[in-house]
Amino acid sequence: MLQVDIETLGEFRVSVDHEFPKSITAVFGPSGSGKSTMLRAIAGMEPTRGLICFDEDDWLNTELDVLVKPHHRPIGYVRQNAQLFPHLTVHDNLAYPVKYSKRYPGEITLDQVVEDFELSLLLPRRTHQVSGGETQRIILARMLLSQPKLLLLDEPLTGLDIQRKAEILPYLESLQTKYHIPTLYVSHAVDEITALCPHTVVLADGEMRASGRTADVLERRDLAELLGGSDTSSIINAKVLTHDRQYQLTTLEVEDRTWSVPMHLPLQPGEITTLRVRARDVSLAKVEPKAISVRNILPGKIVAIEDIDTGPSVNCVIQSGLTRLQAQITRASLDQLDLRIGDPVFALVKSVTLD
Repeated sequence: MLQVDIETLGEFRVSVDHEFPKSITAVFGPSGSGKSTMLRAIAGMEPTRGLICFDEDDWLNTELDVLVKPHHRPIGYVRQNAQLFPHLTVHDNLAYPVKYSKRYPGEITLDQVVEDFELSLLLPRRTHQVSGGETQRIILARMLLSQPKLLLLDEPLTGLDIQRKAEILPYLESLQTKYHIPTLYVSHAVDEITALCPHTVVLADGEMRASGRTADVLERRDLAELLGGSDTSSIINAKVLTHDRQYQLTTLEVEDRTWSVPMHLPLQPGEITTLRVRARDVSLAKVEPKAISVRNILPGKIVAIEDIDTGPSVNCVIQSGLTRLQAQITRASLDQLDLRIGDPVFALVKSVTLD
């Protein structure tokens, strides 16, 4: 567990009081909100007062005059646009941190990360002979070989296109699923954090404005501006069933219903994946329609009706089993259908983002 109760002392001050879970936590917020400053403070690279405690070890405690120097904190830190050593081969880049390990030597081995990050064919190459996506894999693997107990990743996918990001995401996910290392992950991309991060904190103007499950945070309309003006969305889990090559669709199971999304072959049958559904892409019906082009339908019950300022729309929150779905409909439709909290409805999902 990482406990942080700090205020930085620079010209731009960041104040955070939070206990971060042992998982991947997204650090989200607009540019200039203090995300990178917070990471530097945790790493010991920013003048800071307060308390930073990791697994009962104080790295900073100004009341007790404790200040652990940056190189004695067992942290793997990847900054934006991180670079490899250009004068070394890929193998030598990976071998470099081994002699400076902060944890028990050999707990994470070079052979292990070479296999896990699929780097064996790249080992003899010079850094100018590898692609951007390969460079990021090497940087992540090199970071693991410093034997960290905590990872700080500051927009590690900056500069990569969508395809390269998709290639790297499984390796980032393995930092938790295989290596079980708590991680703070700074990103501006909603699709990245929904794919990777079960927990999210939101910063603005140097202060923490929200924290909680990523799905809950992204559903909050009061945070829309801080979340980059993104539409109110629902984050739901789905089980992969099959790939239909004839129609180029992947079928999924959501609460015992079959849904379809554009085919995504890297997903394996039986795998659990994450879907993001924008509230404005969901319509409601009191009776399940039969002859309709919308293929993704979910029965549920209205558990909340939320006004959207004074505009023409309202948000209806639908509960179906363990799945919560938001539907943005007009006030006129709400009245004409006479929809009330507790009513059974069918959510018609017109568009799904596969994260």
